[in-house]
Amino acid sequence: MKTRGINRLFTSFLIASFIILAAAFPVRADTNAQINEKVSEIVDSMIYPGMSDEDKALSLHQWLTENSYYDLSFTWYGPEGVLLHGTGVCESYARAYGLLLDEAGLENILLTGTAKNADGTQELHAWNLVKVNGKWKHVDVTWDDPIDLAAKNKKLPLSGHENIVYFLVGNRFILEDHTPDAASAAKIKELVSDDEDEESLPSPVNVSKRVPAPNFRLINKAGKTLTRDGFGTGKKMILVYGNRGCMNTQAFLRYISPYIDPMKKRNITVAVVLMDDSTTAEKKEFEAAFPGIICTTPAEGDSSIWNGLEAMGYDDESVTFPVVFLKNAQNKLTYYSTDYPEEPLRVVAGALAMEDDPAEEKTDSSKDDSRKTVDPKKNTDPKKTVDPKKNTDPEKTVDPGKKTAKARQPMTVKAKTVRIKYSKLKKKAQTVKIRKALTVKKAKGKVTYQKKKGNKKITVNQKSGKIKIKKGLKKGTYPVKIKVTAAGTKDYKKGSRTVSVKIKVK
Repeated sequence: MKTRGINRLFTSFLIASFIILAAAFPVRADTNAQINEKVSEIVDSMIYPGMSDEDKALSLHQWLTENSYYDLSFTWYGPEGVLLHGTGVCESYARAYGLLLDEAGLENILLTGTAKNADGTQELHAWNLVKVNGKWKHVDVTWDDPIDLAAKNKKLPLSGHENIVYFLVGNRFILEDHTPDAASAAKIKELVSDDEDEESLPSPVNVSKRVPAPNFRLINKAGKTLTRDGFGTGKKMILVYGNRGCMNTQAFLRYISPYIDPMKKRNITVAVVLMDDSTTAEKKEFEAAFPGIICTTPAEGDSSIWNGLEAMGYDDESVTFPVVFLKNAQNKLTYYSTDYPEEPLRVVAGALAMEDDPAEEKTDSSKDDSRKTVDPKKNTDPKKTVDPKKNTDPEKTVDPGKKTAKARQPMTVKAKTVRIKYSKLKKKAQTVKIRKALTVKKAKGKVTYQKKKGNKKITVNQKSGKIKIKKGLKKGTYPVKIKVTAAGTKDYKKGSRTVSVKIKVK
């Protein structure tokens, strides 16, 4: 599967030719009028008062990726391609995005240069710099709208792979595979600050002090239970916890897929743990999309992801997928990351370079006093007085005043897409029950809901979770971040999960 644009023979030549011809043959006046009308229509439907710069940029980005597809015929290079015909090459995406951002009042610059595909080949490319909340960031809408090359002969449009991997990223991330030309490089140097790079992404953590990996219990597509110890000593693993519909989880797996075979030769197994209660058929379908990766779901009561994060010292209750662990041959965790790892190939490199723990020193059984039989009734240490009321069995030491540690909150939350008819919303506000927007399972304790981000005309009831969409909201797609909190019980800790629900008004 291709994730980084389309690499075809003569692509670079065609793009270069268009740039020359575009100056000689400008867009017709009537086409310009249609473009301007379409831009106004899109911005009116997607942008509303009170939106942050980031939300504006994301909303317009999502409109393009959901309503366009890459032009395999290499016909459309100008903004009219994706705006009026729903298809275009990278320059069409970038120019269209620039016009939409202009209309929304966001400063932006068109960047040109080359990009390196997954197979290592270079092609001419175009993307955008966008000023959001006073800072300049890179956005590559084309690469966030990949297509499946295996399906290139099928009817277009192709969809289902849209993501936000290249949305508002810094230099360190984009320059891994994008090389700006001289003019664009000068603009990047002038506007983008490296010390602000990737501040929105958590840094992956390589662990110097290894901790025991949780003994997970996972169910594979055949219904078999897989455990940590069941994989056998000496097996190294990349464990990826995520949701089937999570674009960041899918993007991460696509990036590491070409390296599955080399990792297998190094005795490294890659397993994805789908946290959204996928069926056997869905697991088989997901595994077929990522050959060589074992697809599983957690067994009932499995809380290995939370145990692993806790062991790593991660105390933030708001975890977003994917969560990635590296487990070495001695069942110790050596790395973890939450949210989309900023450099997936470093995970692969970390796995290939994963070191075993040094062998534990063997003890001399002839000098080991642990084999001696001890009479608990006798005091073997003259300096210590035995209290007959205390438990003298060293394996069953009980402190009646000490509380048992609570288990991690096992709650899982899966976000859905809510569709609202504009014809009804024009007449009155619409209310959506929480079960239509979220699937909450395994929650321990009372569940409450909190809207963290989104349109002001969309509210979330704290107790019931009901989502209310006020009258007058225009057509468009509105992402709403909702924090779901389970209060916990005497046996389970309080825990929260933050997910993004899409409200589509059509």
